[in-house]
Amino acid sequence: MKATDFAAFFTELHGRAPFPWQERLATDLCRDNTWPDLLDLPTGSGKTACIDVALFHWLVCAGRGAPHDASRRVAFVVDRRIIVDEAAERARRIAERIAQGTTPLLVEQRALLAATTSSAQIEVVKLRGGVEREENLARDPTLFTVVLSTVDQIGSRLLFRGYGVSDRMKSVHAGIFGVDTVLLLDEAHIAEPFQQTLHAIVRQQAQSPSLGPKPLRWVRLSATASDAPGARAFRLESADRAHPVLAQRLGASKPMQLLTVDKRDQLPKAMKELVLGELGKEPLTPDEGPRVAVVVNRVATARAVYDLLSADLKERAQVELVIGRVRPIERDQRMETLSEVLRSSESPRRGHRPIVVVATQTIEVGADFDFHAMFTEAASYAAVKQRVGRLNRLGVRGSARGAVVLVRDEAEGDPIYGNTTAATWALLEKHAEGGAVDLGIDGAPAPVEGTAQNPRATPVLSPSLVGLLVQTQPRPTVEPGVADFLHGFASELPDVSVVWRDGLTDADGRVDVDLAREILAALPPLSREAMSLPFFTFRQWLASAHTTEQKAPKLDDLGDLDGDVDRELPKLAAGAMKVLVVSGDDVQHVLLGSVRPGAKVVLPSNTGGADRFGFAPASRESVSDLTFLARESGGAGPSRGHRNRTPTVVWTPSLARSWVEGPLSKEEAESCMKPVEEALKDPDNGRDDVVDAFKTWLAAWGERLRPDVTRAVAGVFANGKSSPRTEWLEVDGERRGLVLRSRKPSPGDLAEYEGGLQRTIRVSLADHSRGVEAFAERFARSVGLTEPLVLALRKAGYVHDFGKADPRFQSRLGAEPGELLAKSDRYDRSTKLGERHEVYSVALLDQHPELLSEHPGLENLIRYLVGTHHGFGRGFQPMVDDDRGATFELEVDGARFAYRGRPGLGRLGSGWSDLFVELHRTYGPWGLAYLESILRLADHRRSEYEITNSHDEDTGGEA
Repeated sequence: MKATDFAAFFTELHGRAPFPWQERLATDLCRDNTWPDLLDLPTGSGKTACIDVALFHWLVCAGRGAPHDASRRVAFVVDRRIIVDEAAERARRIAERIAQGTTPLLVEQRALLAATTSSAQIEVVKLRGGVEREENLARDPTLFTVVLSTVDQIGSRLLFRGYGVSDRMKSVHAGIFGVDTVLLLDEAHIAEPFQQTLHAIVRQQAQSPSLGPKPLRWVRLSATASDAPGARAFRLESADRAHPVLAQRLGASKPMQLLTVDKRDQLPKAMKELVLGELGKEPLTPDEGPRVAVVVNRVATARAVYDLLSADLKERAQVELVIGRVRPIERDQRMETLSEVLRSSESPRRGHRPIVVVATQTIEVGADFDFHAMFTEAASYAAVKQRVGRLNRLGVRGSARGAVVLVRDEAEGDPIYGNTTAATWALLEKHAEGGAVDLGIDGAPAPVEGTAQNPRATPVLSPSLVGLLVQTQPRPTVEPGVADFLHGFASELPDVSVVWRDGLTDADGRVDVDLAREILAALPPLSREAMSLPFFTFRQWLASAHTTEQKAPKLDDLGDLDGDVDRELPKLAAGAMKVLVVSGDDVQHVLLGSVRPGAKVVLPSNTGGADRFGFAPASRESVSDLTFLARESGGAGPSRGHRNRTPTVVWTPSLARSWVEGPLSKEEAESCMKPVEEALKDPDNGRDDVVDAFKTWLAAWGERLRPDVTRAVAGVFANGKSSPRTEWLEVDGERRGLVLRSRKPSPGDLAEYEGGLQRTIRVSLADHSRGVEAFAERFARSVGLTEPLVLALRKAGYVHDFGKADPRFQSRLGAEPGELLAKSDRYDRSTKLGERHEVYSVALLDQHPELLSEHPGLENLIRYLVGTHHGFGRGFQPMVDDDRGATFELEVDGARFAYRGRPGLGRLGSGWSDLFVELHRTYGPWGLAYLESILRLADHRRSEYEITNSHDEDTGGEA
């Protein structure tokens, strides 16, 4: 591909020619290999095409034989909770078009991808508020990857404190996103603190030697950002404004009436009257039903407007509610449904009845929605313009109309927008004619001082602070909080991730803590089923939701933006409720007052607090359990963002009753699971006997089971082709249920927190070592590391697991005499181990320096990579006082190496912490993390390969 091919490239992907600015940006980038500092592009000008430009630049560089002149990852980032679904869908359409296209140009693109990455496909992922054990989004360093993310998610990863990422994986995410990535910061004017942090990261990376791949690069995208001294800005030119499609969008008039109410409780009724009035007018387009948006600043207000309109309009119009506090599975389902009728289109959609969407700030950067009319609550000027950008989005209607409504008593000192609302209102009134102001792209008045919030003061990300953040396992006792570096001092706190689950309570409705731990160990929470709630809102809700009063709790409502303001917390009454907090493998039952920002909380479904639209603090209805849906694949097509996991079903009597659709009568509830319960309690019965009873129950109740349960059960039983592998669900030796898993493990079981499987297959140490060696070399060479580093990664891959030759570890794996295993279908935890196997691998290298003699000057790097390949040792190695050492021998390339002794790398005088500091000075914080990620991901992908290429249908166990 050549730099002059962009117009053809774009047309192949989208069926239309690019705008002039898009082609000009691609040409400039391919010529200079340098992004502008600022892309000054208005809403509606097609700025998500920057993703296309980044991909094209990479393909052109690959075609030149220099792919490392471009970035292998592009991150499109917005400071909002709702990911830019428009950008995500665009990236997926591009990926699917390249994967399936048959034209010469698309075939050439696939060939370039296949020649320079591990796959001819493009990876597309969304970074969501997370729960540990999430699908590993940092999977393969060679793939061209498009990431859609919030500031919190990408920013916390860059600072070695990824939200929802376990401590052992934090360095991998920092390395992957801190190297070979271009970060496109959309609406940069609302993310000034993060901009300062990015400047600091880039400055520190510039002081480290080149590894081969480019360090982090970032670009501001904003229509309202001011130029920094010396910054290179890219703007629309006369050719863009003369383009018929762009000219139509830029010149479209959007007259907005200026209206007021005195108090917030008057706003819902005012919005209802505006909508009813609009639906009574002649439609702007006679060929289709009107699409009307109501956008307000508070979730409670949005729900009040929705309730009024639903009651009044009934069947006359479709009324929808869109808020940001919603579980990802449900959000994706709703957005997909709404997009069918709301997506921007130049042609009318005939036959649709009117649709009214009531939304919060989420609409500002949400999906590609287009409305005929819009009524928005006054806010900061940037927020108002973002909302109005969804009005007549393509400019295809002669005009669009709506209103901006001010709540007078909140115009100043608002907890969300401060004094910017009052300043914005003054600006709008100044330019209004006949009570209305044009907020079209070209017609809108320019912003003035006071209409945008002043950026908060941001701490300086100094090298000494980075030196604390890079210590990820173990973490330092005192460390800086990353929220201040993302949003400024005294600003947002990380959200709490909330998951609702069935089957966690006893007959009296109290949490059965021991049983809950066993259930969550077998089916750990995933981010697709987790709702992100502001910390203060979460705590206030649970503190007041379960009082004896029947009246719904009244909560402070601070809108629908990312994070929460650090405010004084309410005092909790004595005997306040407890909640389950999940951290890695640990599940604690703690008082509500002990929950901290960023926690992962699991609540019984009957706690309530959510409905089909999202967070509903007044709701006492049971919340649906999304466990099985979260474990399913996202669907066909490339890069859906997660993979299937081994079908797993946890059966307990209370869980099974929750699987039945529709209400159960008292008699049905009592008799439903009785035969299986009796089989479980009979001490003479084995697991197969209980499974037979379970099958009998399935035959009787199968038609009444939820569809997601039916699919999970069918997967466990392999659609009747094989019986599942089973384990007792035991608490204190008492049988409480069964865990049933498909016989063959799945690559989706690779846990993010370590990359290892809980169940795997028997793999020899020699085969696994050679396999990781090959993956590490291929990854390192493909991403463009220097040749000495490629060979060092190759060696580290080969020797990384040599410590598993420890007889104690082999005993755990059930190895036969003379057999050395790396993995097994069993794992006997009763065998006591000493120091970790990767520490023994380092110790063997120390006793046999000849193993590293071919890598002069890189011996310490190889030792370090081996010693950290499970995420430990980033600062200090774990201390094991009672390890008496081990004696073992293994053969390497025909030579035998014996080990005898105890590593002791956890001791303060071992020199490990000095090595950690030395290598950070040599390669830089992100560079060293990147090198670690190459080896660790090679290990993960080799384990995945071993599973997918195994034909053993009888695997299982613990490893």
